[in-house]
Amino acid sequence: MLAEVLNHPTLLEKPPVLLDVGASGQLHTRWKRLAKYAICIAFDGDTRDFAYSTTENKGYLKLHLYHALLAGKVQEKATFYLTASPHCSSLLPPDAEGLKFMAWADRFRVVEEVQMPTTDLPTALASLQLTYIDWFKTDSQGIDLQLFKSLPATVRENVLVTEMEPGIINGYQGEDKLHEVLAYMHQQGHFWLADLQIKGSARIAKSTLESATKRSFWQKLLMFSLPNSADWGEMLYLHTLENQTPPTLRSLLLAWLFAMELKQTGWAIHLAKRGQASFPDEPLFAKMTRYATSKLWGNIWRLRFLPALRTKLRKMMGG
Repeated sequence: MLAEVLNHPTLLEKPPVLLDVGASGQLHTRWKRLAKYAICIAFDGDTRDFAYSTTENKGYLKLHLYHALLAGKVQEKATFYLTASPHCSSLLPPDAEGLKFMAWADRFRVVEEVQMPTTDLPTALASLQLTYIDWFKTDSQGIDLQLFKSLPATVRENVLVTEMEPGIINGYQGEDKLHEVLAYMHQQGHFWLADLQIKGSARIAKSTLESATKRSFWQKLLMFSLPNSADWGEMLYLHTLENQTPPTLRSLLLAWLFAMELKQTGWAIHLAKRGQASFPDEPLFAKMTRYATSKLWGNIWRLRFLPALRTKLRKMMGG
């Protein structure tokens, strides 16, 4: 069904555009099944763990790799803080005070400050002659919301999936926080929060671990024996299409596809039925409705209700 939707003339003419900001390590794993039909744009300023060649497309229809600093605006020179872990490097300086009780604070230790030019998303999109982004995924170490806001309004207001990883604690000086993302996205009126995973590490200072033992092996075991604190959140928003009156055929097809890939089957059925009502001459929407409904019932046969049932039984037994 995925291939049938992606081979619809509307999507062949205007393929999905997927944006990955902070792509060190690997490109977004959620896009594997979409790759050969999609255009991917990937950014990372710290190339120490940016393991891609500009001559490879990694299975994508087109892949544009930028070994460049992405910011909210173009600057001739900006300070980039290279940290002990490439995944923590940022345009923002780490907040030593906010991190002092974090066991993994050493990952944020600045090993070098480099001066580099920055580009912004409007410039990058213009250079590629693209006027839209369908899936916006960023882990930019402190400036996720700034980057999202920097998109041209016509692009930003129609992003179908948005993923951000804002901080809860003070990890960087002047960073975008989770509560600010919640407030901003709520104010837009046409995004809904489909998932929020709270992430973190043990709240114990490195010096405390070192006072307990000098051996790194035991320090790690001590750290992993503690509960994680709430340090940042992995947020995923889906578009309601309520700002499109009526929604376009392309938006409905692609929003349904993304919902199915994210296991949001109930929402996918809503979109397919909306497509049937808006485009009664498009037979694909009836097939999409039947397919999503079969997947919904498939959840029963795969016993995906068991975690909720266990929770209900524990509550009934006073657990």
